[in-house]
Amino acid sequence: MSGFDIEFEEEDFGSKNQNNGDNGDLFDFEADEVPQERDYDSDDDTGVIDADRTAKDGEDDKKIDGEEESDDDYEVIRIGLDIGGVLSDVGDKAVHLIDVPNALESIDALFNHHRTSTCPEQKKRKYKLYIVSYSSERRSGTRYNKIVANGHGHYFVEQYYVSDRNYKKYVLRHVNCHVMIDDKESILDDIKKLDNNIITVLFQQYNDQKKTKHRRHLLANSWIDVMGLLEKLELPAAKTTAATAGDSIYDMFEVKSLGPKCWFF
Repeated sequence: MSGFDIEFEEEDFGSKNQNNGDNGDLFDFEADEVPQERDYDSDDDTGVIDADRTAKDGEDDKKIDGEEESDDDYEVIRIGLDIGGVLSDVGDKAVHLIDVPNALESIDALFNHHRTSTCPEQKKRKYKLYIVSYSSERRSGTRYNKIVANGHGHYFVEQYYVSDRNYKKYVLRHVNCHVMIDDKESILDDIKKLDNNIITVLFQQYNDQKKTKHRRHLLANSWIDVMGLLEKLELPAAKTTAATAGDSIYDMFEVKSLGPKCWFF
């Protein structure tokens, strides 16, 4: 497929952030050490942004609600995205929640790819993005409101916030995600146990210990790495297993709505 039309800001991660294994070797070896994981989900005093809709927010809603084009003409790839450590580094106290270098530029490029791509392939790729994040109900509301207030809500088909990290896999099955990007290896391991066809990406930019090869997960040390992986991504012949009767999150949990296209359980 064609490359993404995007200019990244330069990043200086230092030698410890360099990925020394090429993509072909990512599945050859899994190190035994368990890295220290940063906790982006503690309930400190963050405050909640007023959810009043601005003119910009209204325009973003129209972009979502007015999207009537069929997916049949595209190769659709659904991507689940964690927030803490993947989209956000500073955390909920920051003015802009999506503050990881090049994250917002990448999200914009993925969202618009099927509109801007000039690839000669029979079917262009269409990326559909979902927030799949672990946090308390209060913090979930803060994150949702901040994403909307910053004018970024239209990038995501839906936002899902879960009260238990192990619930993320059920969201992925519910929306039939092909890819999940998370900074915690244990969560990706859990996802693989439910559906090994989901392509999992371990995002390591802020992890103290960075792996260079992995048997089960792709590795990314930055959003530049993520976009490179997605550009080369080939979906398996057997795609993810969609939820069947009884497997929907609505059958399994008491799901609360935190706002339009935003859910918590």
